[in-house]
Amino acid sequence: MKRRSLAILMSFIVVALLLCPVIAFGYVKEGEAEATLLQEGEYDLVYETKKDYSAPVRGTMSAEDNVYNQLLSAPSSVNVSNYNISVDDISAFWGNVINDHPDLFFLSSTIYFTYYPSTNTVAYVTPFYAIDTSEIAAAQEIFYEGRDRALEEVDGSMNDLQKAIVIHDYICNLANYPSVYDENGNYDDDLDKDIYHSAYGFFYDQTVVCAGYSLAYSYLMNELDVPCEYVASDDMQHAWNNIYIDGNWYNADLTYDDFDHDNGATTYGSVRHDYFIKSDSHFASASDFAIHFGGITTDSCPANDTTYDSAFWDDVTSRVFVVDGKYYYLKPSQNHFSVTLKERNQSGTESSLFVFNTMYLTYSSGYYDANGTYHSYSYYDSLGRLAYLDGKFYVAADAHIYSLVGSKRYTIETFDDDLTGLSANDDGNLFYHDYDNDFTLHELDKLQYFKDHLTMQKGVNYNNFPDINNDDVINGKDYAPIIKPLQ
Repeated sequence: MKRRSLAILMSFIVVALLLCPVIAFGYVKEGEAEATLLQEGEYDLVYETKKDYSAPVRGTMSAEDNVYNQLLSAPSSVNVSNYNISVDDISAFWGNVINDHPDLFFLSSTIYFTYYPSTNTVAYVTPFYAIDTSEIAAAQEIFYEGRDRALEEVDGSMNDLQKAIVIHDYICNLANYPSVYDENGNYDDDLDKDIYHSAYGFFYDQTVVCAGYSLAYSYLMNELDVPCEYVASDDMQHAWNNIYIDGNWYNADLTYDDFDHDNGATTYGSVRHDYFIKSDSHFASASDFAIHFGGITTDSCPANDTTYDSAFWDDVTSRVFVVDGKYYYLKPSQNHFSVTLKERNQSGTESSLFVFNTMYLTYSSGYYDANGTYHSYSYYDSLGRLAYLDGKFYVAADAHIYSLVGSKRYTIETFDDDLTGLSANDDGNLFYHDYDNDFTLHELDKLQYFKDHLTMQKGVNYNNFPDINNDDVINGKDYAPIIKPLQ
């Protein structure tokens, strides 16, 4: 739990006097407040009834929207004098603005303000910043570039549920949960950093704890016009999300759906879906499931609908992709010794495309419920991984990487052992993890494959990886699309 303790700066007095000269004549007074911010590692968020500070003139912005727009430019002072925000409410109001807008990651929890004693309402607020103001513009560029890359995963063929699962899988695939515990397994404040708790942490280098997962997800889903709230539990010291799909609220916990959230590393392509789009009752159950309790949000988002408490994605441990409005995923067999690539349309019709042999890993974990009772459970990870690149699917299974085109399956690479991870990078190449050391990355360089397998004759030394246009020939037509991502 961390809060900044900032000394009163003389510069604030100067700014306040310039902005509000009435201070000198006693018409306004000064105050200091501390907001409770999820991005600063605080989970005891204070939510009184969220008051509606409506626009003072019809057709103008609400107080929250007005302050948000002002803060984006990192001002030295914010004018709220028209909104009648009481001194008693300014801390909760300020926290709501920042918590509701993860792109305000550069704000600190501390504020100074001036107020009118006659009405006890705030006039001007002087914000403090978590990073140097000279660095904010560069940090915002990183944030928005990361946002744009994430949103490229979504297209117009997707409904809201599909957008939700694609962004869920995108974050879980990339996010790296940092090690914030000492050698004895105890939380170490010195190892924790505020950036880990922010959406910026995800867009910066993908290193985040639960608050960062939650804020990144709520930000991206709201950018896609899918309402999504963060949920914080001080009892659990944990955060997750409520998301609104087809008229109902549901829970989503991306941290628990990331296999490696507790070991300071990430296995690319490995994603659980046990905590995706579930009801409150499901999140509160104790059967092989981490209980959630004590969660609060800024708005009332009861997740009463149980439609997806049992869903097709429940035992899928690789990414789910949506192409042309259809889901594609690897479904494990009951004994986990094989996975089947499935195609499923939006109405629920499912087809089997390919079957792959595979091995699986068994994990053991545990958690404490609200009464302090410890629960242990085991779960499986079928080592079949799915990636999508250049209009084709790739599967890592039974010590191979395959590419799939239509009804054809091509072997890209053969290994001595199974792989634990497979994904695509921004350079347009595949990379994978060895089973022996699943945190060591190896890249398949498409340009080198092109040079090694260049042929005008079909079937001769044929390797599908560099065949970008899928015409069964690796030639000059594939060259430009290969080098384009490298430029």
